[in-house]
Amino acid sequence: MTGKLTIGGEPQEGIWINFMPDPASGTSGGMSTAVTDNQGGFELTYDPVPNAKGAAVGKHRVVLNDFRAENFRGGGRPPRSRIAEKYMLAVKTPIVLEVHEGSQEIQIELNDYK
Repeated sequence: MTGKLTIGGEPQEGIWINFMPDPASGTSGGMSTAVTDNQGGFELTYDPVPNAKGAAVGKHRVVLNDFRAENFRGGGRPPRSRIAEKYMLAVKTPIVLEVHEGSQEIQIELNDYK
């Protein structure tokens, strides 16, 4: 599964994307993750199986984190996260996406990130 993430219409690099199977919807399996490239593009890796691409079939709660803000190693204050708190927790995220069998490309567009 591949896709693109934008914030306010602009591609974002360094956003950590987690697809978490939603057991309330009957989806089971492991989590899938990706980090966006400089064009906002990503390809999910299915964590339970080494080097496996994609995600478990079914509905997923999508959790986003700003890799740049969370892994800040410089002096001074870390940069402010580009991601609103509601997207950072599985119990709060409003993003629920369904994964189908086969190839799939998705677009994640955040407009209310502030």
